[in-house]
Amino acid sequence: MTDRDISEIKELLSSPQKIVITTHSFPDGDAMGSSLALYNYLIQGEHEVTVIVPTRYPQFLRWMPGDDKVLVHNMERDKAEQLMSDATLIFCNDINSASRVGDVEKALVSASAVKILIDHHPNPDIDVNYMMSLTEASSTAELIYEFIDRLGDTDKINVAVAESIYAGILTDTGSFSYGSTSERAHQVAGEMIGRGADNLKIQGHIYQDNSLDRIQLLGYSLSEKLTLYPEYRAGYISLSKEELTKYNFRPG
Repeated sequence: MTDRDISEIKELLSSPQKIVITTHSFPDGDAMGSSLALYNYLIQGEHEVTVIVPTRYPQFLRWMPGDDKVLVHNMERDKAEQLMSDATLIFCNDINSASRVGDVEKALVSASAVKILIDHHPNPDIDVNYMMSLTEASSTAELIYEFIDRLGDTDKINVAVAESIYAGILTDTGSFSYGSTSERAHQVAGEMIGRGADNLKIQGHIYQDNSLDRIQLLGYSLSEKLTLYPEYRAGYISLSKEELTKYNFRPG
C-alpha cells in the first residue's frame, strides 16, 4: 500500500461512509480480532459500520468488544446482502481470494463499494481498489495496527481496539510459538498491553474457557476417532454428524 493509497483512504474516511467489514468462513481469532479491531477504530468516526461474517464463529471469541454488532450472513442473509449492496466502502480482512468468504462471495463481488484488502496470506487474487498485503506479518491483526499507524491514528487505539488486535496476534502465532512470530509481532502485542489490553484475561477467554461438551468431544476424538500414520508423521480425525450432535458441537 503506497503513501498515495493511504492519502486517498484518509480522504475517503474524512467523510461519513457506509462501511462493511468482512472476512473468511468459519472465522478464527485473527479474522475476528482484525475485523473487530477495525470496527472499534472506525466507529470513532461518523461512519455506519457493520461486520459481516459468512458463518458463525467459536464461542470463546464472543467476549470481544463489538461482538454483539456482528452480523452472520447465513443467519441473516437478506439483511447482510442489503448492507453490502448499500456500502460505500468494504474492507476484506484475512482473505486472499473472494472464494474464502463462502456464500458472501456473490454479494461481495457485485458490490459497487470501494474495496480495501488487508491480509497476510500469499498470492492475493481478489479485485480490490487498495491492498495491504504482507506475508511477513504474523497476522492480519498486526496489519490492522500498521494500517491505523499509517493513517496517523494510533491515538484512537483504545482498549477495545487493543484487545482485538492482541487476540488476533495471539491466536495466529499460537501464543507466540509459531515461526511467523516476529520481533514486530511482539512489539505490537506489547504496545497493545500498554494501551490497556489485559493479556491474562484474553489468554483465559481463548484457551481456558472450555465448556464440558467441548472437553468431552476433544477427549472422545483423541481416544476413539484418531487414526495415525506414523510412517508419514500424519493423522486425522473423522466425526459423523450424529457424533457432533451428541456433544452439542457448534460450527466455528
